[in-house]
Amino acid sequence: MWAYQLREWFRRAMRLAQRREELAEEHYRQQVAVIEAACDALLAQTVATKRAQALQWRYRKHRQELFVFLYRADVPPDNNASERALRNSGVHRKVSGGFRSGWEAATYATVATVIGTAKKQGQQVLATLRAHLSPSATVAAASA
Repeated sequence: MWAYQLREWFRRAMRLAQRREELAEEHYRQQVAVIEAACDALLAQTVATKRAQALQWRYRKHRQELFVFLYRADVPPDNNASERALRNSGVHRKVSGGFRSGWEAATYATVATVIGTAKKQGQQVLATLRAHLSPSATVAAASA
């Protein structure tokens, strides 16, 4: 039951963050305080099972980071972007049966990172790859 209550408070916090712009600042701050207090109360409860205790310990350890998204509009409340960024690597590994050597995995990870970053920054992917793979870029990276 404890974990379900905590999940509900996280859902409530996420809904509040989505409504940040439409709420009066004072009302928003009051709601954040309610969520923070409820979370602290849940983290102070005694939980019965080992799994719940382990989860509670982890949330207590990272308590200061749990609701950063309520204070900073540029921080998303979930890690969906990270999961989307990793999805292609997972599919590639499943379809191809994985990499045969460490350098193949490292090369794939580097190229995937450059491509993902270029897309996020609105850059042309091919031009970015050419710039990073040109002989002058390779020499500069090797000397750094």
